[in-house]
Amino acid sequence: MEGIMGIGGNYEYKLSNIVVSGGVYDLTFNAYYNFNIKWWMMGVNGQAVVYMSFLWIFDIYAGFGAALNFGKIDLDGSGVGTLYNSLLGFIGILNARAEYHRRPDPFMGLFIAGLEINLWVLKLNFETNVNITNGRDINLQLGTRLQF
Repeated sequence: MEGIMGIGGNYEYKLSNIVVSGGVYDLTFNAYYNFNIKWWMMGVNGQAVVYMSFLWIFDIYAGFGAALNFGKIDLDGSGVGTLYNSLLGFIGILNARAEYHRRPDPFMGLFIAGLEINLWVLKLNFETNVNITNGRDINLQLGTRLQF
């Protein structure tokens, strides 16, 4: 998977009660910004799941999965803006720049649990998985399929 996304624009923002040369003023900040994010990732996934049929309508399953990951995420942002006041005029220029680089964790373990309801050829699937590597990422998915 890879992608490139960018956003840019400008906005005007009011800053209240700012001290300039010993006085307190309301300033207007007029900014132009540009952010770009680029990413690419590659992963290899595997699962080991045990199914148990209950009556003939329910299939309950649970197991573990693992993913080996490789890739990177790059964020590049910049902005420039002017500060001014109606009485004082032009105050100054504000420049900002931000860079962020991250690589995904090379290993991610999952716990998987699910329920499948068999309605003749229609199968309804309810599944959840939890990232056991960090314990915070939880996913829930609902699905259907036809099986002849």
